[in-house]
This record gives sequence, C-alpha cells and structure tokens, in this order.
Amino acid sequence: RIGFKTKSKYQIKFSARFVQGFENDKGEVFFQIHQENKLCKIGPILKLQFNRGRLVLHVINSKLTHKEYFATKYLSQLKDKWNKFEVVYDAEKKIISLYLNDNFLIRGIKHAENSCATPYLKFGIYRKGNKDEPNKLSVVDFDKFQITEIKTKK
Repeated sequence: RIGFKTKSKYQIKFSARFVQGFENDKGEVFFQIHQENKLCKIGPILKLQFNRGRLVLHVINSKLTHKEYFATKYLSQLKDKWNKFEVVYDAEKKIISLYLNDNFLIRGIKHAENSCATPYLKFGIYRKGNKDEPNKLSVVDFDKFQITEIKTKK
C-alpha cells in the first residue's frame, strides 16, 4: 500500500457508476481516505456513502468521530450513468472539498488525522451486515482513477 504524504495536497479523480442497490438503511460506503499503520489503526479521514438514498460525506473531526455533510445529490440522480467525482484532499491544511460532475458539492471542510497513521485510498462497497441481517446486493463500477499531487507555491 502506498500512502499519501502528510504535508501535501492531492486531487483525486475517478468515475463511478452505481448499477444496483445502495438501498441499505445503515449506509453503504464506496470511497474512503483511510489512515492506519501496523501499530496505529484510527479509521477513515473521509468516507463517501449513500444513506437512505442521499450522498453523504463523512469527515473525521478533532474528537476522532465522523461528522456528516449531506450533499444535494441523490442516488436516483446518479444511478445507471457514469459520474465524475473529484476529491481535493489537503493533508497539510487538513481541508477536504468534493466535486461531482464538475460542480462543487462540499467545499473547505476541516478534518482531523492521527499523526501516527498514514493516509491511503480505499474504494469498493463497505457496509454493516451479517447472516442474521443480510444486505441487498449493491453493484458499483469504477473507472479512470487519477491521483495528482498539487504543488503549492511557497
């Protein structure tokens, strides 16, 4: 696994197509900037998920819990077509912004991080569930991942 530098800024672009599902009432995460090391597992800095059909950005705060930021986009608007996501992750200033299909959704959200952990990217479906409470099938396709370190002027 390759981690992000903690004093850098990144532009993360990818396309996602939500083919089926994402109807779990407990929420279904499809993209994360996680953080951990062997001796330091703290959890995600950022999570993108659908919750009751609405796109939600979860960002870790100084209490190391997640604050929810509800976007103005719903699964019904995004399903069965390719959508362009862009996350601007500023590890040094600890700011996150989210863009969807070239329009900003959420800008300048402060986040916390644990200094013992290394941030890295995770994508796929992550959700709660077990044999007694199974989930319905969800399918998402990903394409065109592009991660660019943004050089800032000093």
